[in-house]
Amino acid sequence: MTSRCHAGKQYLLVWGCSGTSPGTPIAGHLLPLNLDACTNLSLGWRGPFATFVGSLDSQGIGRPSFVLFGVPYVGDIPGHFAALIWDAAGFAILDVSNAVGIDITR
Repeated sequence: MTSRCHAGKQYLLVWGCSGTSPGTPIAGHLLPLNLDACTNLSLGWRGPFATFVGSLDSQGIGRPSFVLFGVPYVGDIPGHFAALIWDAAGFAILDVSNAVGIDITR
């Protein structure tokens, strides 16, 4: 993920599996995801999603990743990712990204 104008700030990548509309209002921004069980899983289970929280580097690039090795197959899961960018010093959300689609398949 890239947000060059927010280099050095923090990001939180959010996963949702129930669409992007109407989205979720948060602190004056509209996160283009409908929060659901996938969101709860990605925010609450740090194992494979540990890098979903981090800092953008000096070029405004963050490198979240996840590996679902060893997780039982429960069927194909279509979903979306979107990111929040915030300033930890001021506890303020600065921006949200567009949603990006992903299909998790076997």
